Amino acid sequence: MALFLLFYFAVYGALQSYLFLKLWPVAGRPPAFRWIAGTALILLVLAPFPARLLERGGFPGAARAIGTFAWTGMAFSLWFASFSLCGDAWNLALRLAPAAAARRMSLSPRALVVSAGVAVLAAFAWGRFVQSGRLDVREVDLAVPSLPANLRGLRVAAVSDLHLGLYSDPRHVGNVLAKLHELKADLIVSAGDLVDSGSCPLDDAASGLRSLSPPLGKLAVLGNHDFYSGAEASLAFHGRAGFRVLRGERVEPAPGLVVAGVDDPAGRILGRTVFADELEVLPVSAAGRAVILLKHQPRARDEAAGRYTLQVSGHTHGGQIFPFTLVTAAIYRFHSGLYDAPGGGRVYVSPGTATWGPRVRLFTTSEIAVFRLVPAP
Repeated sequence: MALFLLFYFAVYGALQSYLFLKLWPVAGRPPAFRWIAGTALILLVLAPFPARLLERGGFPGAARAIGTFAWTGMAFSLWFASFSLCGDAWNLALRLAPAAAARRMSLSPRALVVSAGVAVLAAFAWGRFVQSGRLDVREVDLAVPSLPANLRGLRVAAVSDLHLGLYSDPRHVGNVLAKLHELKADLIVSAGDLVDSGSCPLDDAASGLRSLSPPLGKLAVLGNHDFYSGAEASLAFHGRAGFRVLRGERVEPAPGLVVAGVDDPAGRILGRTVFADELEVLPVSAAGRAVILLKHQPRARDEAAGRYTLQVSGHTHGGQIFPFTLVTAAIYRFHSGLYDAPGGGRVYVSPGTATWGPRVRLFTTSEIAVFRLVPAP
């Protein structure tokens, strides 16, 4: 946790310092605007912490207000810095140009800030009011060698990263529930981060999820935010929602169909006992059956090759907002979508069925995946 806090303050603090340097020459009349801007940027860095404390202390209204300021400001800061850096690169290229006339095309500090501000507002409008509410359904035929006859055509619906809590959108959650009812899958699985609030009651969400009754049930694993929200509260919510949580165990919902699940290792940061080793729960071989591994973070172990048919993960949100997508794509080998795992098996990484933090998406969409088991040719 200390390493995370150091990284957060170093990176996010540096970004806000850069923004302040950009705003300083522009927000000078009256001079108080400079200090208002500086104070706002400092508050953006600090705001997530009192928001979380207020939420845990039983003040959801105040927590939601401060948290919305923090998360929305985070998106604005990222975009503003990105557009400003593009402007800086443009100005640098013109200064290095041999023709003196080219330098007259450079952006003044005010023009750079204004143009970046317009671009940020456009990105926010598109990301908030168009893309954040979009919900795609991705249907995938999963070819399984020697698939048992009773599993042919069986459909598994996968969700991940719903982040139910203070900042979730009830309309979007309603759309997710309606779509899951409509899909009529045989089994529903959650790849973690179903919950993002240990103190928010979430009664409506729990009853809505409980109303889903696929023939083979509903299975889930704990993600990092499930632990951050409090493992006991998260497990209680999963129970009320009708999910069985797999914590280092495997079950067989139908003959020949095995589902294994492991905890997210982030629970160790909080001193929790976690069951995160898939090698302890996967069968020795996936031959002659369909083996699904639920694992929140999309890290596939080479030693598990051949022991699962499909690993279902989430966590990355597909980056959620561009250009952060470039960062997550650089960190995770399996970033978003369906991949072939080295040595056998496939890995599906959900871009998230909802959003985390700022209720916006840019060049990504929320998604439910539906896997149809078919015999391999």
